[in-house]
Amino acid sequence: MQKASNARRASRVALKLHGAASSALSGAVDVHNRVEQPFGASVDVHSHVEQLFGASVDVHNRVEQPFSASVDVHSHVEQLFGASVDVHNRVEQPFSASVDVHNSRERLLCVVVTL
Repeated sequence: MQKASNARRASRVALKLHGAASSALSGAVDVHNRVEQPFGASVDVHSHVEQLFGASVDVHNRVEQPFSASVDVHSHVEQLFGASVDVHNRVEQPFSASVDVHNSRERLLCVVVTL
């Protein structure tokens, strides 16, 4: 009886996934976060990507939560000195609860680099 209760409690615990990637001089940064939580609880996915001095940043977040609870997806992309920023958020929640998606895009004009 106690084991079953603990298993149910564990299935309700929030799952947090943090991804951070930074590229200082060039090239593309590609960050993929995929979280599947079939039986409930909240899923919190944070992606933070910084890229200095050009190239494109592509961030994909896919969250599937077939049986309820809230899904909160935050994407924050900063790109200095040009190129395109592409942010994709896909949330599937077939059976209810709230979905909250936040996208923030910032382009800064200057940066101090110490070598």
